[in-house]
Amino acid sequence: MRIIYVVLLIISIITLIAAYGFIMYNKLVILRHDVDDAWQQVNLEIKNCFDLITNVQNSLNGIIMDTDMQELRQILMAYPHSINVENCIKSYLSLKTIVDKLLFAIDNNLSSSEYLKNLSTMLRDNGQKLDRARIIYNDNILKLNTRIELFPNNFLAQIFHFYKWPFFSE
Repeated sequence: MRIIYVVLLIISIITLIAAYGFIMYNKLVILRHDVDDAWQQVNLEIKNCFDLITNVQNSLNGIIMDTDMQELRQILMAYPHSINVENCIKSYLSLKTIVDKLLFAIDNNLSSSEYLKNLSTMLRDNGQKLDRARIIYNDNILKLNTRIELFPNNFLAQIFHFYKWPFFSE
């Protein structure tokens, strides 16, 4: 009779450990999907910014310095090849410094055309949308990275190849 209780206890413990593993795995999957969705929104806003600048780069001659224009062209050419999150963030941050200079130049140029003023407004709107998307992305990253670091989740994360994602900070 005692052996039956011991066997039942062992089976119960194994069942509880397996159930915990399934639950934690599913939570990690859900968090990874949340992060991926948030990244897609951030990436969409980054692409919109690059598209805005790409479409008007010929109009920018004379507004920003030639060195900035050359750097802008290099960034625009490199961006489509930014495959991973880190490279995409770096490309955007490089572009952002030039966009800030451009916005400053447009705002301080009294003879800026209506077209450039509209561009300025669109870039600012895009920046605000990107800031909101970045906050959501970073919140999801914090949740996922924390879950991955917690014991015993860290063992499950390693086994099932869940990795920490980079934060998007300026």
